[in-house]
Amino acid sequence: MLKKTASPMSNIVDHYDGSVVDHERTFRFFTHLVYVAVMHVANFLVALAIGGVQGHWGTALFIMVLATGLAATSFVRGNKLPLAILLIFSLAILGLAA
Repeated sequence: MLKKTASPMSNIVDHYDGSVVDHERTFRFFTHLVYVAVMHVANFLVALAIGGVQGHWGTALFIMVLATGLAATSFVRGNKLPLAILLIFSLAILGLAA
């Protein structure tokens, strides 16, 4: 919680007396949000590459739908592994069919 002290510049917050736990929880939430967003974008980019380079738009659409579903469940549950596994499989599909 932020506390203000009686000073000539009363709009300036002097110090923060909150717990470190609040900060750590916010930091973990933010880093997880960034991880999920980056992995989702990476999966979309690989899917677009599969569709654009190889012409396999059905596979690309499947990866995009799967990535969106996994991103939503990963964000809610706090799970990181499914998006990474999908990215590895997508890169393998891109590499093998090229």
